[in-house]
Amino acid sequence: MSADAKRVAKAEAALEAEMPTKRLTLEEAQRFVDHVSHAEDFDPPLVVYRKVKAKVDGLAVGSAHAIVVTSTTPSELTLLHELAHFIGGMDHGPRFQEVYVGLVGRFVSVEYGVIFRGRLSPSVRYVQSAHKSA
Repeated sequence: MSADAKRVAKAEAALEAEMPTKRLTLEEAQRFVDHVSHAEDFDPPLVVYRKVKAKVDGLAVGSAHAIVVTSTTPSELTLLHELAHFIGGMDHGPRFQEVYVGLVGRFVSVEYGVIFRGRLSPSVRYVQSAHKSA
């Protein structure tokens, strides 16, 4: 796991422990992904539940234009993380982090986005529209 991926995972775990985002049914998760995707002006990926060997909550699968979730009740944060990969790249570098923080601020709350940004790195920019700023 890269240093960026570790930083993102640590920030997510701490924030979800203190201020958990909503857990959604698979149907609600697809509606949430559709809503975010349309607001960000890109085709929504399909949300699919699968058990995987890796210890992850979700996977962005670009070739299938799908988000694989490993729980039947994924969190909003997990879904936004995977959506950020479709917009900001499949790594966890600065562009991904900027997109992710922006999505969290717009689709969870501004407060959550600001706290998340601080947990990741104060140098991460907060972008107004993740997709359109690319």
